[in-house]
Amino acid sequence: DAHAQLRQLQDHTGALGAAVDHAHAEGASLRKAQGDHEDAMKVLERWREDAHAQLRQLQDHTGALGAAVDHAHAEGASLRKAQGDHEDAMKALLRKAHGDHEDAMK
Repeated sequence: DAHAQLRQLQDHTGALGAAVDHAHAEGASLRKAQGDHEDAMKVLERWREDAHAQLRQLQDHTGALGAAVDHAHAEGASLRKAQGDHEDAMKALLRKAHGDHEDAMK
């Protein structure tokens, strides 16, 4: 009976040893997975920071482009006014030349 109990105790001890070994392996696996997860989170954080920097740069460029478009519109309006003023001046000169010509013909 004592031998049977000893064998049973040895079986339980062996099973307990196997369970401890398995737990150690699981712990190592979990620590590795945790390290991998932390590394991945650091990479994602760098990507997020890079994306925010690129967004700020894009906003700056968009602002500069908007200012350039506004300037171009103002330049276009100024050029159209100058063209109109030029056409008015040419018409006035033609009317004066025509009047001077008629006066000279009298």
